[in-house]
Amino acid sequence: MIACFTTYMSIYPNERIYTVLLSRVESAGLLRIPKDMKSVLFGGQTSKPPTIDAIKIDASSLTAYTGQFTSKTIPIEQTLDIVDGKLVMRWGVGFRAF
Repeated sequence: MIACFTTYMSIYPNERIYTVLLSRVESAGLLRIPKDMKSVLFGGQTSKPPTIDAIKIDASSLTAYTGQFTSKTIPIEQTLDIVDGKLVMRWGVGFRAF
């Protein structure tokens, strides 16, 4: 195990395959890894993320959510801006993807 990583390991001795997956993302989606890893290696259906229906919010209401934010658990600055009437988030200082 490595600190700050979620680790998933699997062994398939008959196929002589050993997998190690490290993730810095903690999410319920990680619970799908064992089945999905097996599907990728040996064929099969991988899981799909849930479908999320977007909600329509007036762009003028979004300005209350803009700004720069940090937290104790995520020390990298996050900036929320409005681009094309949508609230977007970017990581770090000086990076502008839009």
